[in-house]
Amino acid sequence: MKIGFLGDFLPSKIDLNIDMNNNLIQDFKKSSILQVLHDNDFNIANLECPITNSNNFIKKTGKNIKCSTKSIDLIKAAHLTHLSGANNHIKDYGSEGITDTMQICKNNSIEFFGAGVSNEEFFKSVIIKSDDVKVGIVSIADSEFNEWTIDSGGTNSFNLIDICEKIASLN
Repeated sequence: MKIGFLGDFLPSKIDLNIDMNNNLIQDFKKSSILQVLHDNDFNIANLECPITNSNNFIKKTGKNIKCSTKSIDLIKAAHLTHLSGANNHIKDYGSEGITDTMQICKNNSIEFFGAGVSNEEFFKSVIIKSDDVKVGIVSIADSEFNEWTIDSGGTNSFNLIDICEKIASLN
């Protein structure tokens, strides 16, 4: 089993002035990294922002970032099978941004974990299976503006006891 890991994947520019069009996607498909990703059985990326068209950003220190729902075409072209939302930007557009991200991933058969709106969603881990091999992945973020709350969702934040229990429960 071959698994690729990507950190801080942002399928957009920070200023969001990227036009998701066929030319951009075709250029991206010519990228040399794509061959590496396509040779893997699974590819897991830390999605550094929500996938949403919402403009309802939260107030925080630092830049609020997101990518358009059209960015899913780049994500699919990269052969990303799993996206982790456990990072400091997934909650930049509140629970709406998280919900939009989860829905677009579900609609495109991409497993999303490490963030969510419900208690079960944000604490979700992943087990990847291939033949006789199983790999468990727990995705955790440092607490900033992203920590899960019952009102607005968020990420699986660092708590040593919870992490140890989650790892022990993977089978």
